[in-house]
Amino acid sequence: GMFNSYLVCVVWEILYTILQKMSIFLVLLLSTSRTVAIVKPFYKMRIRTVMGCVVGYLIILLLIPFLQFLIPPLRGEYKYSWDGAYCYYNFEMKFEHAVNLVMV
Repeated sequence: GMFNSYLVCVVWEILYTILQKMSIFLVLLLSTSRTVAIVKPFYKMRIRTVMGCVVGYLIILLLIPFLQFLIPPLRGEYKYSWDGAYCYYNFEMKFEHAVNLVMV
């Protein structure tokens, strides 16, 4: 199927993770702005500050998978789970030597 492709699996997992983290961030930002509006009712929220936070966080979220691709020890494997019917990122594959070092 479509998810058996490595490229589709990578794009699916990155987009899903970014959307999940972005939705959590936006809810946190909304609740923070509402709290400020309750505590200081006449305080004007600057839209540039809010949009700067959103764009900055989005850049960080896009930068993380890019850096994981560039730095070999951070690379994992994207795989398709036939049992759960989803793609996942297997990060533990490259750190077997680190686990063995901790066990010693």
